[in-house]
Amino acid sequence: MKIIGLTGGIASGKSTVASILQKLGAHIFDADIASRQAVARGSQGLQQVIDVFGRDYLTIDGELDRQKIAQLVFENKAALGQLESIVHTYVRSEAKKFLEQCRRQNFSAAVLDVPLLIECGWYKEVDLVWLVAVDEQTQIERAMARSGMSQQEVAKRVRMWRSWKIISKFCCCPRMQMTKKA
Repeated sequence: MKIIGLTGGIASGKSTVASILQKLGAHIFDADIASRQAVARGSQGLQQVIDVFGRDYLTIDGELDRQKIAQLVFENKAALGQLESIVHTYVRSEAKKFLEQCRRQNFSAAVLDVPLLIECGWYKEVDLVWLVAVDEQTQIERAMARSGMSQQEVAKRVRMWRSWKIISKFCCCPRMQMTKKA
């Protein structure tokens, strides 16, 4: 089975590409969905978040206050590392289950839609890496339109992801395919 790693920054067009691939019959694992499940109300992951960061990061309904935790982790790399450790453990486990199921069903290919595929080292576990990329201004406009965040908040997140020193290692790699707009 071929495993395609689909990656790209916030509002780069990953979901659009994944949707097209799904319409063509591809089987997609969405790491963003799994990461939300990792810290859903009542989950072990949410309890770990509470243990590490405290109950101040919960909404009145007992769910993770995403805005508040985002504010913390985008200002504090140590906190980001702690949160990623909790979430990534769950996401990686779910991705492995997904791939096992795809293999059992004899699928010829599976797609792992993972925003941090390269940064987290998942690229080593796939056969092909597809990087969806657009110019920074397009990313900022798209993210602002869908999230309601300010231009400054979005720009900070876009620049935080754009670890071009890491990404550029793959740009000459025959396994990398790049799109300008998605």
